[in-house]
Amino acid sequence: MKKKNRKDYMKKYRQDNKEKLAAHSKDYREANKEKIAAYRVANKEKAAAYDKAYREANKEKLSAYSKEKSAKYYKANKEKIAANNKAYLESLKHNYCIYILPKERYIGMTKNIKRRILQHNHRGINTEGYRVLQYFDTKQEAVYREKWLHSKGYKGSVKQILEQR
Repeated sequence: MKKKNRKDYMKKYRQDNKEKLAAHSKDYREANKEKIAAYRVANKEKAAAYDKAYREANKEKLSAYSKEKSAKYYKANKEKIAANNKAYLESLKHNYCIYILPKERYIGMTKNIKRRILQHNHRGINTEGYRVLQYFDTKQEAVYREKWLHSKGYKGSVKQILEQR
């Protein structure tokens, strides 16, 4: 088989057997976790040098890819990004806000909602559907209201607040 024909054959084979190859790859990685980890540790410097050389050689390509990916993400999440930005700008007007994470049944207080949501995400807490309930000018007011909401419980006043919004 000629080199060109083999290349075309392999390309078609990969396209036709995408799921099978992915499953095989996943099984291999799962079975050889320790071996792969040891290889990565042993070749850390070599990999770093390769990555650096690759990034240098493909700067324009990587930049274009990054911009394209960012544009796609922004287009797909335009409303969510706008809502987050609005919440952040609103939080700058006041000192403190009380927010809710409905999926976690959690009520919290913060000065910077964007930062706090990122902290929750890094800890693996589900922040999907979070809402800012109220803004306050002083910490004392915010703490008082948060304690009041906790005393009412998740199914009490918080549910009513969410339904009103």
